[in-house]
Amino acid sequence: MLNSMIKKYRVPALLLGGLLPAAAGANTESRAAACETTTVVHAYYQISRQRQGETATQSTIEVIRNHHQVAYRNPDLKVTDLWEQTPKQRLHLVRYFDAYERGIEYQPNEIEGSHDWGAKYFLISEQQRQSMGENDSATNCAEAKTLVSRSDDGNLTLRWSSHYQLPESISLETPAETTEWKLLKVEADSAVVESSLQQLGHYQTTDYTDIGDSESDPFLRKMINLGFVEHGHHGVYDADGHDLGGEHNH
Repeated sequence: MLNSMIKKYRVPALLLGGLLPAAAGANTESRAAACETTTVVHAYYQISRQRQGETATQSTIEVIRNHHQVAYRNPDLKVTDLWEQTPKQRLHLVRYFDAYERGIEYQPNEIEGSHDWGAKYFLISEQQRQSMGENDSATNCAEAKTLVSRSDDGNLTLRWSSHYQLPESISLETPAETTEWKLLKVEADSAVVESSLQQLGHYQTTDYTDIGDSESDPFLRKMINLGFVEHGHHGVYDADGHDLGGEHNH
């Protein structure tokens, strides 16, 4: 999951400052408050990717998450992927083209690859986090902890925020390239988060299986002409239907 995400979004790094709650005080009540988690967030990431001998590429990604949905918004591509988990522990996806206020809906059987909800909701699966060794120990729940994994394929360093249940930063170094995610800002106002997600609900959606029967629709016809026939986690298109290449599997 993480490797596919890192290949997908390409962005540079800014130093984090004041993103996490203040350290807990000496009394028990303050420590308990610091350990509370806030999973309803609107998080802003910058990502950088640099291949050996090439200039770094940059992009931005927004992660908008309530208790049962998570959306990945790419403001450069004007594409938002909204993920939900079904009662049978499968994934459901709606890909929204924000400039058109349109969406294409994918049922679980139309989505290839892993159906690991945790990897979508937390950006990195719990299994992968647990397999990484701690490089330092946070003194309380308000502090991010550093996790490291090293192999012949590359080195992965994760700064994990227990409070927000999100990566504060991710760095993947391989012999061929270096990719970094940096959390720039977190908004934890539940009303703002819900408003952003509800706005997507006003877009007109079409089921993936019905695209072939809707050739009279100019937007869908453009998708058909450009070969928008891959399953849910493949194919990246901008709001004008241009194939942007690569996978889109957050």
